[in-house]
Amino acid sequence: MASEDHSITAISTRDGDLLFFQTVKAFESDDVCQQVRRRCRPVYGEAFRIEVQPIRARR
Repeated sequence: MASEDHSITAISTRDGDLLFFQTVKAFESDDVCQQVRRRCRPVYGEAFRIEVQPIRARR
């Protein structure tokens, strides 16, 4: 399961704008979330949220 894909989304809590979206492998999600935080925090402060969701394969 470690190679399962996840979607990472950053959304502004001020206006609901999509700030970031990327599909990554599960083992990459922590690093990508840290990069998104570093990029968004100077502009949005704490006014954004990051969501990580597993992508389930259809059978």
